[in-house]
Amino acid sequence: MAEQYSQKRLPWLVVTFVLSAGMLAYEILLTRMASVLLTSQFVFLILGISLLGISVGAVVEIFMVRRADGASEARPGLWLCWNALALAAALVLIVKFGAESGKLILGLSTALPFAVAGFVLARIFRMHAAWTGSLYAADLVGAALGALLVPVLLPAFGPVVATLLLAAAMAVTGFGIIFLQDRRKAALAGFFLMVAVLALGYLEISRGLLGPLPIGKDHDKDLYRLVHMNGMRAQIIDSRWSTFGRTDLVQFADDPSTMSIFIDGAAGASMLRFTGSFEDSSASFLAATEQFGGMVPLLGLKKNQKDAALIIGPGGGRDVVLALRAGFKKITAVEINPQTVQIVRDYREFNGGIYTDYAHVDVQVAEGRDYLRHSSEKYDLIMLFMPITKSSRSTNAFALSETYLFTKEAFRDYYRHLTDEGSLLIMGHSMPEIAKVMTTAVAALGDEGLPVQTAMDRLYLLGSEMMPLFGMRKQPVSQEESRFLHAAAHYTMFNCAQSYIPGVEQQMARWPIATA
Repeated sequence: MAEQYSQKRLPWLVVTFVLSAGMLAYEILLTRMASVLLTSQFVFLILGISLLGISVGAVVEIFMVRRADGASEARPGLWLCWNALALAAALVLIVKFGAESGKLILGLSTALPFAVAGFVLARIFRMHAAWTGSLYAADLVGAALGALLVPVLLPAFGPVVATLLLAAAMAVTGFGIIFLQDRRKAALAGFFLMVAVLALGYLEISRGLLGPLPIGKDHDKDLYRLVHMNGMRAQIIDSRWSTFGRTDLVQFADDPSTMSIFIDGAAGASMLRFTGSFEDSSASFLAATEQFGGMVPLLGLKKNQKDAALIIGPGGGRDVVLALRAGFKKITAVEINPQTVQIVRDYREFNGGIYTDYAHVDVQVAEGRDYLRHSSEKYDLIMLFMPITKSSRSTNAFALSETYLFTKEAFRDYYRHLTDEGSLLIMGHSMPEIAKVMTTAVAALGDEGLPVQTAMDRLYLLGSEMMPLFGMRKQPVSQEESRFLHAAAHYTMFNCAQSYIPGVEQQMARWPIATA
């Protein structure tokens, strides 16, 4: 009797387990796909609409309540096959129409399999309320497995193929249950559903039927803006997926001297063509190094200020090139995205092997502040040039949103890891962002026992509407350095009217009142 009871319960437990694992994994994969198609809060909007589908499916089941008869008992496998087909259909809509359709349409497309899953789970728990404990256990274990599958499937296959593999696993399991329970009734329908899902998966893997996931049509996507607004001819020549996001290496036909690395179509980082010689360089290379605003403070450093440099978020390696050009004896670059580091290493013939061929350049894959907190070393220079990735938050929210790299505690970490001659350099996206950086730094120095006026003697700001630069010194900024920074602000990309340099009088231009 117990054995018969167990055999009767097993198909429902298997369906619950597989459905929970597949849908949880799909939910995580969906965040990665939505991050390529969308920016900022729209990713969370799509997820919210999608998860709402579970509730909608459950509500539909309530209105379709029927007495559980013998035919219903034979359908758990068929329902799993239908969910697999819904998952495959949603994927086709996402890839083919996600970048073109509106946010609501995309949300409804992604919600389709969630609605089916909500319907199926609601029916299972209603029909077999006496097994709720076992069903809930299968649901939890399945969700745990789904979460563990993503870090394995995503780097190996990407989210598109990974989602199709999940759908295929659902379809095969569903058909297997149908075949074992009743070979005559629902087996034919389950067979055709399984074949449809497997055929789509085969065509995608063998022929790339769906094609790559396109970059969303959003002006906050750097890659989209460069191609469609600035008219640059760009081609993605390498694309890699990880739980961090999609990392693309982009080549520009109009400028062969540089390539860029993008994360989810945003947060572009330059990778320069470098021969190892600064004298034998192209005009584009010089513009990206010698004429780049971030190089200005480095040109004024003395020999005893160039022992060790820490670069947080080096991306494609331009910041490393800047440190090499400045003449630092030891350079440590800490990058959080392992795919970015591997791409730079793989394309060493283009970039001169800046991550592989220089003995005094040490590249670490880690979160920058965490690396610093566990380091006992002190640095003459700590650089953070636009380290915030725009793939996970709105660009216009930088000044208002908190970031782990720019908290008051973070500035205290930076300050304590500077040598007596050391400097912290931060390049931001905009003036509001860099203004917040400066006020946070003043508060951090206050916690270190420095009054506001004393703290301000150690800080400077080179203002600009785009890419302003903030500096913090361990010691007060000298008169010599102030004069150098003031002169440099006049002849570079910076705006003196938006700058603050200790010892330099702030002046206001008074324009005559127009007369009729």
